[in-house]
Amino acid sequence: MMDDFLAQGHWHHETLADICDRNAREYPDRAAYADSKARITWADLKQLSDRAALGLLGLGIKKDEVVLVQLPNWVENVILRMAFLKAGILSIFPPMTWRQTELEHALKSLDGVAVVIPRRFRSVEPYQMVQEIAPHLPSLRHTLIVGEDVPRGAISFDEMCRQPQEERFPADHLKSTQFEPFEVTNIMSTSGTTGVPKFCEHAQVAHQLIGTSLVQRARITRDDVVGAIGPLSGGAALFGFLCPALVGATGMLLDWFDAEEALKMIERERVTVAIVVPAQLIAMLRHPSLNKYDLNSVRVVRAGGAATPPNIAAEAEEKMGCKVVPGAGSMDALSISQSTLDDSPEVRFTTAGRPSLGNEVRLVDEQERDVAPGEVGEIRVRGACTASGYYKDVEATIEAWGELGEEGWWRSGDLARFDAHGNIVFAGRKKDVIMRGAQNIYPMEIEYLLFSHPKVGQVAIVGMADLMMGEKACAYVVPKPGQDFSFDEMVSFLKGKNIAPYKLPERLEIVDRMPVAGDVAKVDKKELARDIAQKLSAEAQTTSDRPGD
Repeated sequence: MMDDFLAQGHWHHETLADICDRNAREYPDRAAYADSKARITWADLKQLSDRAALGLLGLGIKKDEVVLVQLPNWVENVILRMAFLKAGILSIFPPMTWRQTELEHALKSLDGVAVVIPRRFRSVEPYQMVQEIAPHLPSLRHTLIVGEDVPRGAISFDEMCRQPQEERFPADHLKSTQFEPFEVTNIMSTSGTTGVPKFCEHAQVAHQLIGTSLVQRARITRDDVVGAIGPLSGGAALFGFLCPALVGATGMLLDWFDAEEALKMIERERVTVAIVVPAQLIAMLRHPSLNKYDLNSVRVVRAGGAATPPNIAAEAEEKMGCKVVPGAGSMDALSISQSTLDDSPEVRFTTAGRPSLGNEVRLVDEQERDVAPGEVGEIRVRGACTASGYYKDVEATIEAWGELGEEGWWRSGDLARFDAHGNIVFAGRKKDVIMRGAQNIYPMEIEYLLFSHPKVGQVAIVGMADLMMGEKACAYVVPKPGQDFSFDEMVSFLKGKNIAPYKLPERLEIVDRMPVAGDVAKVDKKELARDIAQKLSAEAQTTSDRPGD
């Protein structure tokens, strides 16, 4: 498979570390990455990542041992990513939303030998969390702290980078330790919404290829300023790290999402390419101060990590004067597909584009047969962008890919169809399909329609048990501020869209907010399904308790 990817031009022998070091030689003083507190050039990134790599090796961390890094979108996040590639050390960058349970599970599963964390960030105290779980982690040897507040017994990462570590090692030492192009270099965690998170292995050349795919399809150049508004721990926002490195552009990092802070960063830094998840884009468009900010520098918004409602993409283009290029992916397959600047508005608003560079995509039925053109099937993916499996878990890898090697196709659990031009049109998660009698309801179709209602801020469609039909559709809606939304309004609006009557939701639940899962703010439909099941159970109990029943 490696030979094929090389022959096809998808994989290359030049590594991401090589590319960044070349950037440092060719334009050392050009801004590389910046956050709210620091700004580094390409020359800075080389020196700091070299020192961090040598410092980690000096602690006795060996090749392919695992270090966990829980950091916001700070420049240290990028420095460490490059340092691990140069030192040959495996890494995992979980979201800032993880707490003791998730951290302990990951460190135990991966035999993590070190963590790199801030002592505290906002209301969270990562150092205290690690202290609490450390007695249960026999492999954990080192705790490194980013920032000046370093407790006794911990190691200062800032001081490690200030010290001339290069004086302790031969000049070419990192040439002997850095990862080879096709080695597994990074571990990414699934969101865990279907159970315990799985740990996906990735080679750096696969990461380079997904970055190249967006660079080409969004025509990103060295003159761009790429704003990583989503967290770098997520697959979608990883583009905020990769794209600047690949072309020598500047990466702007938003350390914690707040809609107004994102708008301020875009205006202040003249961001030209914004990397977001749809929930963030919606929050920015809905912010009352949106019109106060000058956003005319933005030419591209790359939205991913979850489906982007068509009306939101259209609204963003109108209000921001840009083009929205949605894409689709997962931690297991990274980038599955990506739309382009050259696609029509209809393609960009209603599809996730064509398969990403180096990927093959099939749509299959329950018997693993390819579905007919235009029919809905489950997505199967393989290719040069995908993970190579789950870390030290052959059983789970075979379960997800069917079999090992080039015959294996990753089973996404997503339903979609191809349009006439080969673009992927998502229909939702297979497990979310509502079976009403003998007819299937695809929630995403109804959600997209309701999202276009002027009173609807957020919407999710879930199944609810029904004695006669098996399941019926229930709509959860967060109205826009100051708006009321009724069941009759919902039904009347959907009937006006001329959809089949069986697709109409038969219950409406108004909520103040949606439960979310993962760092891309996906709606947690499992939680909503539990909620409606509890409500139905309570109502049934109330009915049975009535006198005369």
